[in-house]
Amino acid sequence: MKTFGRYFGYITKKSILRTVIFALIGLIVVWVSAINGLNKTQVHARVTNIGAISTVLGFLCGIIPVIELSGFKNRRNLDTIYSFPIKRWKMAIAHYISGVAQITAIHSICFFASYIYYLLKTDYFALGYMIPYFFASLGLGIIMYSVFMFINSQANTVVDGVLFSILWLFGILVLLMAVCNILFICDFIKYREADHIGTFASHWSFPFSSLNNVTLLFEELIHVNRGKNHNISRFSPHMYMVAVWGIIGIGSAAGYFLSFIKKPAYKASEVSNSVLGYKVLIPIYFIWGATLFALESDPMILVFDIIMMIVGYVIYRRGFRFKLPDILSMVGSLIVAILFAVLAK
Repeated sequence: MKTFGRYFGYITKKSILRTVIFALIGLIVVWVSAINGLNKTQVHARVTNIGAISTVLGFLCGIIPVIELSGFKNRRNLDTIYSFPIKRWKMAIAHYISGVAQITAIHSICFFASYIYYLLKTDYFALGYMIPYFFASLGLGIIMYSVFMFINSQANTVVDGVLFSILWLFGILVLLMAVCNILFICDFIKYREADHIGTFASHWSFPFSSLNNVTLLFEELIHVNRGKNHNISRFSPHMYMVAVWGIIGIGSAAGYFLSFIKKPAYKASEVSNSVLGYKVLIPIYFIWGATLFALESDPMILVFDIIMMIVGYVIYRRGFRFKLPDILSMVGSLIVAILFAVLAK
């Protein structure tokens, strides 16, 4: 563990400056939000800044994994990194803990600065609910951080890692969450027609939706007048999705460690050919787009869909040097899309 301590100290020193910078940016954001929230002309319209705190937290959960793993996307950096006499699983733990520590530190600074500000400035809010909000939001933030760490570990370059994160979290997981919603909520049609929290996709299926909903829940509790109206009841139908995201977070953390340990060093800076990368993302997005074309009957959607599929493979192969598996994937995706289109009709 002596070597682990030295390595952890090494990466911690490298992270101090960016932690300070992110903390200052976060403080500015939450400070401005706090002042604006208290300066409302109508007293009942005053709100806390926990929405801004959660926004800063969400940003950190997305950007820190990219930075933490960026050194492993460059072969020249790997010569230095792998010269440390430390096992890979310890190295994986060090980087994971380093990211969690940065997120926790910045989130804590932003939160407690805001808490003290409200404590000194006003007695309008039920500040007792801010403490459980802190732990709930931090827990959900770490879940999202784990997901981002896993997805970035599948990429061999920083750019691919960012693209994978966007494509998985804003597309594929939306479909997965929609399926979970249909399976777990028996009276889904009733909830949709009654407009409980609005449509499911806009509230629970996107990457930071659980964090957003929990933030809204605590806003209702902290705001004295809203809490008396018991408006928080509208959140109950979908709160089980927090547990679903928790399961995804645990699986993502395990996937990150396995990927980190097993990935060969020579793959750094090469084409990202992970099974969870372009090989799966491009066909799924094409099928999704083609199904949307069938539903909307707009030929421009299909044209755009085909162009984007070709662009996707160009990005994947770093040019027009398509391989036989790529061509077979395109043809297979087209066939499946046609079947989906027929079924959609």
